[in-house]
Amino acid sequence: MSEDKSYAGHTHSHSSEANPTYLLAFSLILVGALISASIYFSMSSLNETLSAKSFTVVVNAPVNNTINLTAPTGTAANAAANAANNAAANAANNGAQNGCGTGQQAPSAPSAPAPVQTGVVNVSGRAILGNASAKLTIVEFSDFQCPFCVRVQPTMHQVMNASGGQIDMIHINYIVHPTAKPAHVAVECAGDQNKYWAMHDLIFNTSTTDDTGLKTLAQSLGLDMAKFNNCTATGKDATLAAQQAAGSAAGVGGTPSFIIGVRKGDIVTGRLVVGALPYENYTDNAGKLQPGFKTIIAAEMAKAK
Repeated sequence: MSEDKSYAGHTHSHSSEANPTYLLAFSLILVGALISASIYFSMSSLNETLSAKSFTVVVNAPVNNTINLTAPTGTAANAAANAANNAAANAANNGAQNGCGTGQQAPSAPSAPAPVQTGVVNVSGRAILGNASAKLTIVEFSDFQCPFCVRVQPTMHQVMNASGGQIDMIHINYIVHPTAKPAHVAVECAGDQNKYWAMHDLIFNTSTTDDTGLKTLAQSLGLDMAKFNNCTATGKDATLAAQQAAGSAAGVGGTPSFIIGVRKGDIVTGRLVVGALPYENYTDNAGKLQPGFKTIIAAEMAKAK
């Protein structure tokens, strides 16, 4: 019995010494596993983070590239569009810079001399400035609110002063700006009192086109104001419409335009000149020499019989 107890005690004593070793080994294994797991999950998390960041870079790069590539493309497209618009605007400006209304040609626009056009117009009843038996007649088609018509007036005075009495002038009202109509009515009514050209010059010199201002001009010319007011009240519609139609039939599309030629009876036949040309010859944008009024008139004078 004592041997059994001794064995039993020995067994019990042996178990107590072995358990801590097992526990320590187990603990070390467990700690190692936990550390490994922690490292694994940390690495996995880091990989996911890095992967996510790499993904963001990859995704953003094309977006940024697209923007960068689109910007130059857009700029080029805009530049091309702007160039086209500027070209159109320049063409429009060149076509209108010396005239009002449609059909105007700028003297600096053509790269070669424009073909000579002939115009024919009936000037019956129109007031004549200068010598009625002059060799050459200039018919002016103008609008009192057209700035180019204003600009060409000094040139027309220069032409008349240099003509030595061989040129006379006739004015035809060709209305491009509807608000200019009162001025055209006023010049017609002044003409009824033999002051057509005096009123013509006053209107161009003062740029007056309103009723009150026109009445002031009429008074300054000593017109019978009762007759003048009664006349302007009629509107001169038929007279102005006939002049507009005559201009259109002669090939006039805008102001100022001129027919420079010979008058036989009431018919003037000559060269159709469009735009506020200078008196002397000029060089256009293409470097081509173009004729001014002096040269054109000399050529037409040479043809006059």
